[in-house]
Amino acid sequence: MNILFVIDNPAVSRTFEKTFRQLCAIDHQVTVLYGKYDKQHTVDRALKACQDELPNFDALPIHGRQKWLRLSNVREMVDYANYLRPQHPTPWESHRWRRQIMFKPISKALKYSKLANKIFAHQLVFRLLKWIASQIPPDPAILSWLAAHRPDVVIASPYIVPRTVEIDYVQAACALDIPTIAIVLSWDNLTT
Repeated sequence: MNILFVIDNPAVSRTFEKTFRQLCAIDHQVTVLYGKYDKQHTVDRALKACQDELPNFDALPIHGRQKWLRLSNVREMVDYANYLRPQHPTPWESHRWRRQIMFKPISKALKYSKLANKIFAHQLVFRLLKWIASQIPPDPAILSWLAAHRPDVVIASPYIVPRTVEIDYVQAACALDIPTIAIVLSWDNLTT
């Protein structure tokens, strides 16, 4: 089986090192695409050790979104709007997501205007943003990479980081009918 892990932060690989090793021990091909850490590609020790010791293991830097697809930042707007909804268990975390909205006029309005936040929290706006996010096509470069490497499954983790590329890989894998799994790293990640 050809298994692709997509992890935003290479330090996350420590959590999965034993899994990588066990999968390779039963003759699966494991590829890990890792994201940026501290604004530079840094291969974590666990990734490096697996690369050095396991012939059926590979670790590569993740492919980022093409510039025009940064429109997909609407996902961060959906996440922010979700935090503003009255039923959200951790509304105090909303500021983390507001800072990720790259369209500065919206970001500033949300920072300084209670009315803008009320509008964003409205159910119709939330549904509209979700619909817009669903209309953004998968990144063509990611689609072609997945089509060329054809993994049997795509596993994304931690899947909770703002402006992450993991979601782009899951979206592209779904478009290619490749099964996907999202793994959160901790029980408290389910609400934050």
